[in-house]
Amino acid sequence: NIIVQSISIDDLMNEFGLEEVGLVKIDVEGSEYAIFDGMSDNTLNKINNLILEFHDNFGGRLRDSIIKRLDDKFDYKIYQDDCKNPASEWEERGTIFAKKKI
Repeated sequence: NIIVQSISIDDLMNEFGLEEVGLVKIDVEGSEYAIFDGMSDNTLNKINNLILEFHDNFGGRLRDSIIKRLDDKFDYKIYQDDCKNPASEWEERGTIFAKKKI
């Protein structure tokens, strides 16, 4: 076993006193949901742009839970894994590009 030290996005932003972040990219091979779900609304409100990969979408349920949280605050597009074509609602892998609404 290898132990890797980590820090939450909330704690990282608090530690450095960040009130605004231009871009957050989350790509951790299947753990994106845990990181996104662990992010407070206060932290999400400080992010202007978000790139979030998704894996093992379980028939769209996991992606839909993220979209529900982004819906009021961000405009977003969802692409297939190759980032060239829009993803279907059942796509198992892909990338969400989100920009805060002005």
